[in-house]
Amino acid sequence: MKYIITESQYKKLIGEKRVKKIADQIKEEVDKLKTNLNESVVDSAVKDKLKKYSKKGMLTSKVIDVLKESIGDDLIKADIIK
Repeated sequence: MKYIITESQYKKLIGEKRVKKIADQIKEEVDKLKTNLNESVVDSAVKDKLKKYSKKGMLTSKVIDVLKESIGDDLIKADIIK
């Protein structure tokens, strides 16, 4: 079965996929940090990781919303969100 979608629907789907991919990359890197580092330095490492993505322009509000669902506790501990 074939589906016909408009260009705007296609762009929206591609955008959502990109957001999910970026959020998954960040979540994976944060999980690695949590297993490899002491608890005392994890918060600053998470902040540094998010700064890296922010400087690249990849940390958008949509990405942050997705991250809130998956690693919200870590973001709260690092005092990134309230």
